Amino acid sequence: MNTSSEAVSGGRSAPLCAALALLALFLGCVACRADGAPALPDEGAGVPAGEAEWVYCGCTDTPRKHFPYSVVVFKTGAGDLVARPERHELAVTFTVLAIRYGDRYCSVDLEEPCYGSFSHPCEFTDFRYGTFLEQFFPTCKSDEGGPDAPREHK
Repeated sequence: MNTSSEAVSGGRSAPLCAALALLALFLGCVACRADGAPALPDEGAGVPAGEAEWVYCGCTDTPRKHFPYSVVVFKTGAGDLVARPERHELAVTFTVLAIRYGDRYCSVDLEEPCYGSFSHPCEFTDFRYGTFLEQFFPTCKSDEGGPDAPREHK
């Protein structure tokens, strides 16, 4: 079995795949704006700069456990796009979850208030989706206290 990166990525290098993903995200954002969705703040600075950070949260994270979740943070000049990768038959698409300004996570809908400040993307996903994920992973955070345990958001 050939497990080289070329075989796994279909002959494309990781930087090329990341560039293609950024292009797809950008084109998707352009299509959304054409449908009347709100534009990102400062349109010129909202274009991804080519840097993407893949973050995998999980029950084995230390020092604090997180519910299993995967996000990609696309760096931009106006704020970072926090997106969830979704696999489809032959492609990966991204659903934008929030815009991050430093440690503050805000809704993509600019009229909605911000979610709060979080030290790590996994803290944000726990806050935003933890209630839903807990029913599928009930023992994931069992040694951290019950549902009344304090959250680290502001």
